[in-house]
Amino acid sequence: MDPWTEIARITGCRVPPDVKAACEGEKLVTVPAGRELFAAGPLEKQWQKPPMVWGAFEEMDADWYRRGNQLDPSWYGARRGSPVLIYEYRVDIEKPTPAVMSYVKNLGGAISPAWPRKFQYYNPAGFGVPKLGRFLGKWAP
Repeated sequence: MDPWTEIARITGCRVPPDVKAACEGEKLVTVPAGRELFAAGPLEKQWQKPPMVWGAFEEMDADWYRRGNQLDPSWYGARRGSPVLIYEYRVDIEKPTPAVMSYVKNLGGAISPAWPRKFQYYNPAGFGVPKLGRFLGKWAP
């Protein structure tokens, strides 16, 4: 079965088309209890509903988050030349959690991706409330 249809059925949450467009080689997996997932974003990320729908592995620094995830500051409401403060977030997986695992797809127009290609996890119901981590820097579109 299609992993997007299956994760929507399991969680009862719709998967937006832009999520599917950001993924390549997707498959349905279970993220085991005890795993930590990391993400980067502005301070508002910790209050999103549902909380932290994307997660991956911890990166060394801001550039690795930006390239590895092909993050674009304009996603966070930044206008050209207006910097966005970006932080690292962590969520601890408390129980086995279904997710779609995929490679980060090379998005045209975004910063060049990091290699080797990075795996990411997506759950439309969210992985849990993220904990604010280190300050990664200011990003400007």
